[in-house]
Amino acid sequence: MTGIVAAGHVKTAAAAAAMLEAGGNAFDAAVAGVLAACVAESVLTSLGGGGFLLAHTATGENVLFDFFSQTPQTPPQVRERSGQSLDFYPIEANFGDTTQTFHIGLGSMAVPGVWAGLLHVHRRLGRLPLAMVAEPAIALSRQGVTVNPFIAYVYRILTPILTATPAARALYAPNGQLLQAGDTLHIPNFADALDHLVAHPNDFYHGDMARQIAQVCAAQGGYLTLNDLESYQVLERAPLQTRYRGHTLLTNPPPSSVGTLIAFALQRLASVDLSRYPHGSSDHLRCLSAAMRLTNQARRDGYDRCLYDPNVAASFLSPEHLAPYQQQLQTVNKLGSTTHLSVIDDQGNAASVTTSNGEGSAYVVPGTGIMINNMLGEEDLNPQGFHQ
Repeated sequence: MTGIVAAGHVKTAAAAAAMLEAGGNAFDAAVAGVLAACVAESVLTSLGGGGFLLAHTATGENVLFDFFSQTPQTPPQVRERSGQSLDFYPIEANFGDTTQTFHIGLGSMAVPGVWAGLLHVHRRLGRLPLAMVAEPAIALSRQGVTVNPFIAYVYRILTPILTATPAARALYAPNGQLLQAGDTLHIPNFADALDHLVAHPNDFYHGDMARQIAQVCAAQGGYLTLNDLESYQVLERAPLQTRYRGHTLLTNPPPSSVGTLIAFALQRLASVDLSRYPHGSSDHLRCLSAAMRLTNQARRDGYDRCLYDPNVAASFLSPEHLAPYQQQLQTVNKLGSTTHLSVIDDQGNAASVTTSNGEGSAYVVPGTGIMINNMLGEEDLNPQGFHQ
């Protein structure tokens, strides 16, 4: 075996596996997989979104690459004084048994990080030429990808976003109706854009693409400026370490919430004798879901508002804080517009990468097929209120 890949779409996994077969390492595979996911899972991720990649190298280096979306530098009051209205409005996403409000428009866009992050990881840890790593995504974009039932379901949920602008409709409702399972999604502009970015990698943040984004925001009610895009930086962080049943696990540290929340859930599960439950049985799954629901309750009980405290992870995972949640249950269930990819190669390199476009802002960069995120319109990411 040259390695192993787990992904949210068969085409994503195939792109990553092709890099391993070509002699690349786990990081080449992860970058190729994310690029392919921008086509195969384009409502879940995008070069206009944000993400994190956790790397463990064969030499024993552990690093968390933070390329999540960043807040624009222009304060809301500056825009208010300009007298220009903000392009920021709610839509209702229908999940069937419930609805949820998301905010979209140019005013919902945070500074994108995915392209910068993939470049950073590839330059730092990759082995193959960038053109080779991008080729599966370019080919997939040109030939098209069949919409599977899950992606079709997500399309239905996000219909108000995918039909909100002419550019979004051209991608997801090209004949006047939203694409269905079995239809083919074509994003040829993305192939051209990615081909251009491989040759001119800085264009997304310093060239014509950046200027297009900044100009439309200035003219029609967004926050992003050319300085925001030019100033974007990928951050390298030390992973959060947690022990679970004799193993050391590495995950995403603060200010991301997810790693600490995973550690919290594992600490709760550590006190349960899971050997009593056959793996995958209803009792086993009920136990796992209880730990997850408990974790969501603990998050609501104060974690978010303390997110930037320097010792938030230590205090949240302390025995004193864990104890009261041992027997409590709450119900939370939500589909997130996020996808994940994990790769291990035969040399011992491992990459775990999560990327997201939020729900998408409905703004597509002209001529690229790239929809920008709506992270400023996601309530979970703005616990103190929008534009704060």
